[in-house]
Amino acid sequence: MKKPANVDVDHALCTWFLQARTSGIPVTVSLLQSKALALNEELGGSRNFKASNGWFWRWRHRKGIRRLTIAGEKLSANTEAADNFKVEFSNTIKNEKLIRAQIFNFDETGLWYKTMPNKIMAAREETQAPGFKNSKDRVTIGACCNADGSFKLPLVVVGKSARPRAFKNISPKNLPVSYKHQNSAWMDSSIFTDWFTNEAHPSIKVDDINTIFLPPNVTSLIQPLDQRILEAMKRRYKIRLVSSILDEQEQNNTPVEVRLKKITIKDVVEWIDDSWRQISPTTIYKC
Repeated sequence: MKKPANVDVDHALCTWFLQARTSGIPVTVSLLQSKALALNEELGGSRNFKASNGWFWRWRHRKGIRRLTIAGEKLSANTEAADNFKVEFSNTIKNEKLIRAQIFNFDETGLWYKTMPNKIMAAREETQAPGFKNSKDRVTIGACCNADGSFKLPLVVVGKSARPRAFKNISPKNLPVSYKHQNSAWMDSSIFTDWFTNEAHPSIKVDDINTIFLPPNVTSLIQPLDQRILEAMKRRYKIRLVSSILDEQEQNNTPVEVRLKKITIKDVVEWIDDSWRQISPTTIYKC
């Protein structure tokens, strides 16, 4: 790539950027451009330096910097507790002589199952991308798998209704997931205990399994399923959601809003189960 006109400004801005991100400061494009102008003045750079959008694009690619959407509250995570847990857990693995296939992780995530994607690709001539009203229809998904990805348990789906209309003629045993209900569609201790005791391993004694709960505020740091596995599952679900809308439009010219209203909890269960099945052992192993 073409070398920068002012190497000192180029490197100084990168150093400042990395320090800012380490401190958790959300750095925007305009902030970087302003800082570049200030550094150029401090370091006696060219008076013609404008920190233009073109300059920023080249600087960004030289330094391997990409644009992200802010997510989660990682800065509030308990790093010390996470480090201590890792040491204790490593000792447990060593003492029990466990292999990856014997170590399972369970985590939960919310799914707003009628919400359309908020990041899209747009044509060059588009000046704006109108969105859709966010739906509040929500379920909680519980997922469990082992560390080498060789075994994934059926998902737990927690909805608000005890008997959804869409399940009218379907036996719970014939569902591809374990469906539970709770007034707020949350995973609570009674649902988890019932699933763990009666469904996760009905042929194995509970006492034969060593269950360890992660410390509070460490999910973003060391919760395995939270390291992009659940994200990958929900991304595949969004593809199924959008595909169903496109298919309906092509076949019946149905408006998006109308199709969204027709989506049932049965559709959600089938799509999220299929999305979970698509997560490969390699993806789980790497995460």
